[in-house]
Amino acid sequence: MVASMDDQDNTASRGRRTTEIGIVFATKAKGECAERWVFGVPVVFLAALDIRLTSRVNRYTRKPEQVWTRGEPPLFSFAAGDVFYEPGHARELVWSEAVAVMSRHVQILEATTDARGPERNTDGQVRFRVDFYAKGRKTGESVHTLTQSQFAEFLRTGELPSATFPDRLL
Repeated sequence: MVASMDDQDNTASRGRRTTEIGIVFATKAKGECAERWVFGVPVVFLAALDIRLTSRVNRYTRKPEQVWTRGEPPLFSFAAGDVFYEPGHARELVWSEAVAVMSRHVQILEATTDARGPERNTDGQVRFRVDFYAKGRKTGESVHTLTQSQFAEFLRTGELPSATFPDRLL
């Protein structure tokens, strides 16, 4: 985990938290993105992934410490305007260089966050556009709607859920 990040305040997550995060972020030299994810998800999205630095008292030393935690289950909060690239390092390039290496570009058009309530949890929704690229040119686009957790899984695997159809193909 990235030790240099300041405390993340994700006010949506007030339930149980775990130190079993399941996501490893690369070092600064490697772009600080989630490792082994198809789309580049940089550390600026820690809060959207419901990951934050949490203060705790160590049960063995009885001294305060800060540890990285994630909501259980995570409450995702991706937002309109968020952008992701495949491959992830394309985000660090100028646009003319990025389109030469990109295969897909994702931009969130609308989103509602996950919510935890006293009676039940509510899945947030993400409506997003996928732009397809080949040989430096845009070859198509499609618009989809997924739950926040399905969208996070899409960023990790690059695959849409099997029962998902695009809102529209352009």
